[in-house]
Amino acid sequence: MYGSSAVCAYLKRGGLADYAWLSHSTAWSGYSSFADWNIKQGKRSPALSFSHDWNEARGDYGGFRVAGASASL
Repeated sequence: MYGSSAVCAYLKRGGLADYAWLSHSTAWSGYSSFADWNIKQGKRSPALSFSHDWNEARGDYGGFRVAGASASL
């Protein structure tokens, strides 16, 4: 799921979600202390000419591989 630290923590703790994509809602309580994220949204990139947020993924983040695709993709 994608949400604030409170939403991510609640749903993962309750077994209702396996993966958490932490939104960049830094003003919400618990943002900096929530460590159980799989993807963490970052600030917008000023270097690009279109709206684009940076995201950091770690470990098993819920991604998938197309059947038959090589591992180098």
